[in-house]
Amino acid sequence: MAETAKLETKVSSGVSHLTISPDALHSTIEPSIVARQDVLYLEQDESWFEQRLARVETRSRGMPTDLSLRLGNADWLDGDLSAGDLMTVDVLRRLGGSELLEDVPNLSAYVARAEARPAFRRAYGAQRDFFNSSAAG
Repeated sequence: MAETAKLETKVSSGVSHLTISPDALHSTIEPSIVARQDVLYLEQDESWFEQRLARVETRSRGMPTDLSLRLGNADWLDGDLSAGDLMTVDVLRRLGGSELLEDVPNLSAYVARAEARPAFRRAYGAQRDFFNSSAAG
């Protein structure tokens, strides 16, 4: 039987550690978000697109619940902004403009906080520039 993915915080030697176990981000959130993107990018010209998108979005609808509960009213998952937050926001950004993210106010605000940080904007701007220069050949 597969172990359930979970988020938990442990404190040792006065330091708080966020544990995402086992691969909670990727095993619970990312696959359904990527499946939705695949449908949007690769299948939109198909006659069955609307039905397929509806099915993928229905499957994804409950996906943010655990993460939303874990975040609660906090700014970041484990106190200060961390690599875990950046990885999580990177996945959640793929839902931008969809009700799947907009229907969960604390996660929408979480993504907006990360996107507003200058270092985040610089990092993703550099990533976009690299992608664009690679695509241009």
